Amino acid sequence: MCFAIPKKIKTVLKDTILTTDGVTAKKGGLTLQPGQYVMIFGNMVVEKIPEKQAAQAISHIGSSTFRS
Repeated sequence: MCFAIPKKIKTVLKDTILTTDGVTAKKGGLTLQPGQYVMIFGNMVVEKIPEKQAAQAISHIGSSTFRS
């Protein structure tokens, strides 16, 4: 199973971004600004995520429980 975690942009360079957790990815032609949340697949930004949706997804990461 694969989980995609929204990443918050720290810095926008010419054609890449750096996230707050140190991930570098190519912008993929999107117009991005620091503070926005994105989904990254491989080393490419694939989608901008609304801040409320990203915060909700991030808050669920620590509260998830798995039963075997």
